[in-house]
Amino acid sequence: MEITDFQIEINALKDVLDSRHKKYYHLNSIENFLFHFNNLNNDNREIVLQLLIQCFNYYKTHSIRDIYESLDVFQRYLKPIGKIYELQLGFSIFIKPWLFLLYIIPGYVLVYYLFDNNHIILYFFSLIVLSFIIYFFVKLSNKKLYAFLW
Repeated sequence: MEITDFQIEINALKDVLDSRHKKYYHLNSIENFLFHFNNLNNDNREIVLQLLIQCFNYYKTHSIRDIYESLDVFQRYLKPIGKIYELQLGFSIFIKPWLFLLYIIPGYVLVYYLFDNNHIILYFFSLIVLSFIIYFFVKLSNKKLYAFLW
């Protein structure tokens, strides 16, 4: 199986799956892996290719309809691929914006009350949050992200 075949498979899955179930197949992560596939060294390319073949064979024989099966596929096939891409090409695990907000809001409240509304600390906290947002935006624009349910 060639890399172009995987893109054909992804497009076929996008056509068949409804929007509610697409996230279970991690298509955005796989597309990012394929985009940077040629940048891997030969040994890692072979490992990634074998894992992708196994993943798509699983997709062909199973209909993933819940988060538990999706997590199993992610842990078995995509997380090892992601680790290779992290080490060799600087990929990162993507934090969804709503989850990021879920961390920011309590963090802001905690910093606000813990430091008695100290504006310098709040600006520093805001600077850290902004740095994370810029970091993930750069990674997203370079297609160097992968994530569970993305």
